[in-house]
Amino acid sequence: MTTPQAQAPITPVIHVQSYSRQQGLRQLHVDSLEAALKWLDSFAHWNDTGSRVEGPCIWIDIQDGTPAMIEQLQTELRYHPLSVQACRDGESNPPILQLFPEHAYLLLHRVFYRFEDETVHYRPISAFFSSRRLVTVHASNLSRLFAAVRARAESAPEQIYQHGVGTVLLGLIEGLIADYEPILEKWQEELDTLEEGVLNQRNSPARTEQALPVRPAPDPNQEEMIPQILRFKKLAGNLRKSLHPQRQVLVQLNEHAREPWLNEHERPWVKHVLEDWNALLREIDHLRTHVAGVFEVYATALTLDMTRSAHKQNQVMQRLNVITAIFLPLTFIVGVYGMNIPDIPEIKVPGFYNLLWGVMIGLALGLMGLFKWMRWF
Repeated sequence: MTTPQAQAPITPVIHVQSYSRQQGLRQLHVDSLEAALKWLDSFAHWNDTGSRVEGPCIWIDIQDGTPAMIEQLQTELRYHPLSVQACRDGESNPPILQLFPEHAYLLLHRVFYRFEDETVHYRPISAFFSSRRLVTVHASNLSRLFAAVRARAESAPEQIYQHGVGTVLLGLIEGLIADYEPILEKWQEELDTLEEGVLNQRNSPARTEQALPVRPAPDPNQEEMIPQILRFKKLAGNLRKSLHPQRQVLVQLNEHAREPWLNEHERPWVKHVLEDWNALLREIDHLRTHVAGVFEVYATALTLDMTRSAHKQNQVMQRLNVITAIFLPLTFIVGVYGMNIPDIPEIKVPGFYNLLWGVMIGLALGLMGLFKWMRWF
């Protein structure tokens, strides 16, 4: 029996970018906050408030920071204890924007939804910022987003840091919004596949759909349709419930896009980010509407199936009633002359047997002609 391998310890990584017109862009990758601050002190004029200074624009990105490292944000950088506490408990805290005299603290979440257990998972992004200093804290599962923003700043530092570090912060929020777009598109495609399966099920019950990257494609079996539609309904509701509070935080950020927290030249971009977040919420609302539409299509198709089934059943019952109506008088005649009574006078009439057959056959044919003329079958 093999023993499971121990999980490798997570090593903190700190990425630092410092930009000024005189010195250009400087970068450093270390594993301790002390080393990052010492490196900055070696060439940059440091101000504990990080605002209203003519020094360089500084971005310190802490990935997988330890609790002790987060505590250093209070002791070394003099950030407010409330913001440091909110950063430490980021996953369990709601989105928040805290404004202090010399800096601000922003907490957002990257929301992930698991179809398997229908739960929402949050990956926090913390940002301590003033107009010229930004400190971000996040886990390694969001490293791709931060690496993309660092690469953009490295390729055009004079543009990114033109007015301060607010462009970096807003770029991170923009990247956060962009991360949802391909997932929402996949879910929309899967809903289209589910809707198509509902419609095509009536013509080809054995039809199967190609699997999508998000989760297995819907099974067109009738008993599977309702659970899948309800999963999507719960998904859309949970996403909107999780993302709407973050919009409120961005509304507050837009209202306070000024010194010392942000440079006023970045206010238009703050409004643009808020509009993109509103567009994201509209996409989620569209997803909810799409789910309701798929359910209506399913309910309509199910109603049509029930109507067809009832119509076929009525046709069968109508044919049975026609047959019953034809044989009812014949049964009566047979019942009368089948009685064991020897004194029935017409039985002794010559040729009565052939006459009786003629009457019965004529009666049956007459009733069949009448029902045919009345279009009962």
